[in-house]
Amino acid sequence: MRALLILALALPVLAQAEDTWRWRDSSGRIHYSNVAEHVPSGAAQISGGIGYLEGAIDEPDAKDIQDSLAEMAKRHQERSIRRRLDAIQAYEDNVRRRQRERLLSSYANVELLSDWAVADRWMELQKEQAGLNEQLRDLERRTPGS
Repeated sequence: MRALLILALALPVLAQAEDTWRWRDSSGRIHYSNVAEHVPSGAAQISGGIGYLEGAIDEPDAKDIQDSLAEMAKRHQERSIRRRLDAIQAYEDNVRRRQRERLLSSYANVELLSDWAVADRWMELQKEQAGLNEQLRDLERRTPGS
């Protein structure tokens, strides 16, 4: 039991005793290793062990971050436009449904938009829909970062 306790206390100290190196490759990625055979010349030795971590750790550059943010903003704007277009379509479908019901209930009323408020709103939404469709086309043509 006592030997197990001593071993448990000594493990962190032994892990810190390993040599660890850090270097940047030709593509700019940072690498870490504690295996001397994998370390190129010119690598900096760092204090403190990091276990057996080997390989590359990618660090995004500013352009990648800007491109990602621009793509996210574009997708958000596109979703907002599509939601608004869906709401306009739902309104138009509702008006059409009500007009069909009116036509079925009274053959004398052949005017599709007898209610002036509905007619005005219909025209406003037609203009808005055309503008939103144009914005959507602009978004689809736009590339990230431009």
